[in-house]
Amino acid sequence: MNAAKPGIKRTVPVQILQSNEADSLIKILAIFLLVFVIVINGFAGEDLTLWYMQPASEWVEALPLGNGRLGAMVFGSVPADRFQLNEESLWAGEPFDVYPDNFSANLKQFQQLIMDGKISEAREFGVKNLTKKPTSFRSYEPFADLWIELDHGSKVENYRRELNIQSGIERLQYTVAGVSFKRESLISAVDDVLAIRITADKRKAISGKIRLARQKDVKVRANQTGLIFLDGQIIDIPAPEGYDDNPGGSGPGGAHMKFASR
Repeated sequence: MNAAKPGIKRTVPVQILQSNEADSLIKILAIFLLVFVIVINGFAGEDLTLWYMQPASEWVEALPLGNGRLGAMVFGSVPADRFQLNEESLWAGEPFDVYPDNFSANLKQFQQLIMDGKISEAREFGVKNLTKKPTSFRSYEPFADLWIELDHGSKVENYRRELNIQSGIERLQYTVAGVSFKRESLISAVDDVLAIRITADKRKAISGKIRLARQKDVKVRANQTGLIFLDGQIIDIPAPEGYDDNPGGSGPGGAHMKFASR
């Protein structure tokens, strides 16, 4: 009878903590968790606010508001303040069918070429038969600029603009000729609206103009009651006359998406 082959044994080093070491480790973890909870609770109760002592001089310095559909960048300039507005559905270009003819049958042939290991041939076949111009979308478009211009001087004191991160409320405060002005704004997710409130600590101190503007592709008018009408249509100018980050691949130029505001 043949002797059985000895089994192979592997020794794995295991470090066993002594009771005092385990107690120390538990204490360290407990202290860490306690500090973590204190820090989190501290931030939760803290007024988290971005604040600045001067208006935004460029777009990246403006304060953002938004609810996922509407957006605004608030510059905080005085006496004419700018709200650069966005709305999620406003795009350049036009709807188009992205699927070439016989897409389903060509896709199966493309898959079979891959399964047969003919990768180069599959790539050439796919580029020719599975793509269709235009190959990309045109760009997202800004909606308009809302301007609020108050009828007071431009010599400003005690200027401060801020954005409360928790509440989403943007606030501008300043003093002109001894009168303190406050302008607050937010974009509500529940009501889907941009709300702006302007107050002053002196009666009849608030007067001014409100207007909508856009660099191109719009007409703006106001009726007798002061309601502002903005009507526009995106005009896409193809390259090389106009900007196109994918020349020849973004679709034809021309008059495309219409948009309006009341």
